[in-house]
Amino acid sequence: MGNKGVKKKCVKPYTFKIYVDEKIDPNNKLSKRIPLPRSGHRIVCDTKNLYSFGGYNPSVLNDEHRNHDELSVHAFPLFQELWKFNFVIEEMGSPFGYRCSNQLYICRLPNENSVMKEIVTVGNAPLAQYGQALVFHNDYLYTIGGTTGFTYTCDIHRLNMKTFFWEAVYICQGQGDYEPEGRYRHEIAFDGQNIYVLGGGTAEHAFGFAEIPVFNVEKRQWYKQKTFRDHSNISTTNNGIPPARRCHGAVQIDCDNVVQVFISGGYDGTQIFDDLWCLNLKTYKWTLINTYTLPYPTYFHSQLLHLRGKCTYSVGYSPMEI
Repeated sequence: MGNKGVKKKCVKPYTFKIYVDEKIDPNNKLSKRIPLPRSGHRIVCDTKNLYSFGGYNPSVLNDEHRNHDELSVHAFPLFQELWKFNFVIEEMGSPFGYRCSNQLYICRLPNENSVMKEIVTVGNAPLAQYGQALVFHNDYLYTIGGTTGFTYTCDIHRLNMKTFFWEAVYICQGQGDYEPEGRYRHEIAFDGQNIYVLGGGTAEHAFGFAEIPVFNVEKRQWYKQKTFRDHSNISTTNNGIPPARRCHGAVQIDCDNVVQVFISGGYDGTQIFDDLWCLNLKTYKWTLINTYTLPYPTYFHSQLLHLRGKCTYSVGYSPMEI
C-alpha cells in the first residue's frame, strides 16, 4: 500500500553480443600511463587482468609521447615492459620487468611484485629465434617453428617444466612432403593429441589453409590434414577457405567436446586482412563469420580468449591507427 504509485525499475540482465566489437578505453583517471602503440607483442589474461609483454614500433621515434616515457627511450625500438590492464576498472598498470633475451623467463602473475626470473635450462635447447608458436601439455612446453631472421624452421622442441630439460622432439630434414616448410608468425591449435599449424610464412611467402600440417605428440609424426571449404561464402576474395596469411591472431574454444579455432586478421605480403574464420577440428570445415570484421585491417596482433570463454581480446597493429 505504501509503495502504491511507485514505479519499479526493471534491470535487464547483461547478455553477450555475439560477433560484436567493443573498444575498451582505459580509465584516464586511474591510469597514470598507458603503453605506446606496438606490434609483435604477446598477451595473456586471468579472470581479472590482461597482460601485454614486449613489442616493436620503429615509429615511436617520432611519437610525441616518447620524450615522456623513459622506458621507450631505453628500449627503442623494442619494448621490454610488462603491462597490466584490469578488466573491471579499465586501468593500465605501470610496467614491471625491463629485460628481455632469448632465454626462458618466468613472471608469476598476477603478483605485481613478481619479477622476470630467468630459468636455467639444460639439454638440447632450440636455436634463438622469434615468431615461434608455443603450447603447454602434460608438464611440457612445446615450441614450434620460428626464424633466426635469416633461416626458418618448423622444428619442434619441448621443455620439461619440472626438470627444465630441453629435448628435440622433431627436426625437419626434408624427408618427405609430410614435413612442413619452415615458417614464423604462424598460429597453432591443439586438441590434446595433435598440434595444428595454421598459416605463417617467411619474408617473401605466406602459407595457406587448404592443407594444414599436423603433428601428433604421442607418435611424433607429421601429416597433412585436408580442410573443407565454406560453400556458402565463396567469393572473388576467397574460395571458401581463408586466404594465405601470416601474423594473424588465433584462439580456440572447446564447445561440446569439439575444438573450434578462430583466426582473425593477418598479412600475405600485400593485403592486410580484417576477417574472422572458424575451423571445426572434428569436421575440418571452415566457416567465414560474415557478420563480423575487425574494426581495422590488422596484423602482428595478439589475441586471447577470456577464461570464462565468452569474450576474445585483440591487441595489436593496424596501419590505420599507428
